[in-house]
Amino acid sequence: MKKLSKIMIITLLSVFVFASCEKEEGVFNPKQKIHKTSSTYEEMTEVLVNGTWQTVGDDKEAGPSEVWVWDGNLLSSIRYYDGIDLEYEEHYQYDKDNVLIRVSNDEGDAYEYVYGDSQLKEIDYFYGNELEGRIMVSHDGKKISKLTMQIDYAKAFSALRHILPAGDSKNMKKAFAQLKKNSKNDEEMYINFEWDGDNVSKITFNDEGEIIVMMSFTYDKKKNPYYGLFDITRTDDMLDITDFSGLSKNNVTSLCFSEDGETYMEDFTYTYDGKYPVAVVSKIVFEDEEEGYSYRSSMIVNKTIEYTNK
Repeated sequence: MKKLSKIMIITLLSVFVFASCEKEEGVFNPKQKIHKTSSTYEEMTEVLVNGTWQTVGDDKEAGPSEVWVWDGNLLSSIRYYDGIDLEYEEHYQYDKDNVLIRVSNDEGDAYEYVYGDSQLKEIDYFYGNELEGRIMVSHDGKKISKLTMQIDYAKAFSALRHILPAGDSKNMKKAFAQLKKNSKNDEEMYINFEWDGDNVSKITFNDEGEIIVMMSFTYDKKKNPYYGLFDITRTDDMLDITDFSGLSKNNVTSLCFSEDGETYMEDFTYTYDGKYPVAVVSKIVFEDEEEGYSYRSSMIVNKTIEYTNK
């Protein structure tokens, strides 16, 4: 796995959104606090021979892991490891009311949060002391309805980890590649959200009103341990990792991704300890034909979650 460089710097952006209408945006205090996550990635290629799928290629790789550090009820930092090597660390700062006001890392990236009427209004991205980009946040009542991204495409691509109810860097890379390809406005792009109760049902990536990418989701009834955390990290030289979302109350069971006439499904299977997941497997299957043969490629991510309090 590649090491992070200062050019391909991690874009960490965390927005904390409360899990009920009595709570104020900017605070994340889950009942089940994550202690550690780890992931593995597998890509398997099969060919159809006499009606039977036979494996012709199988590549497995360990993914990055995370260690979450808590100061009482507040998330203090997240440490990201490549194997046993510490890659970088995010640091979280709060005001006197325990509302998130700044997230920074050791590489010079920082995000600062501006609130109004108890809701997040904008996120300012700094590299060093220079303002490099901005994300404007719109609401429909208590729900986030739209993000206006005034930020470089590469940074914006890196800047979506938990915006999606579930997904990985591959989905983000495809979405922003299509936005860049079809964009009429190099300075702004838009992400709109539709809701079904407390879960995001659809996300569209727009350019001046034209839908470029659409993602829709289904859910189970179990509790999402990231609910209330709107976190954005990862770059495209990190391994594709399936993530949960801080926007949705429950866990995604399927994702439908549509762009440029192409549609595919990603399915999620969970193992639970009580109401919370301790493991999740995501799987995407692509089928194709070449020189008279039928091929099938499966991309599988296994993620485990450990908690500080059972």
